[in-house]
Amino acid sequence: MALGKTSDAGNRPGYCFPQASLKFKETKMAKKLYGSLVSMFGQKKLKDSDIRTWAKVEYSNDWEFAYNHIKQYGKGPNR
Repeated sequence: MALGKTSDAGNRPGYCFPQASLKFKETKMAKKLYGSLVSMFGQKKLKDSDIRTWAKVEYSNDWEFAYNHIKQYGKGPNR
């Protein structure tokens, strides 16, 4: 006697073990939260005019050196 498949319980997460479904939802929520935080606080590409303005304010006399240093290394020079 051959028995056919009567249930798809093994193919649906959380059917046999509800905690598996909960873990899946928590993981999905964590990934969504992480993506949101990265988009809010991640590094942004600065415009040249923004860098120039910042260099002029912070390094008044040496702003051109500071501007070029920022463009080359991505951060301001040590004073």
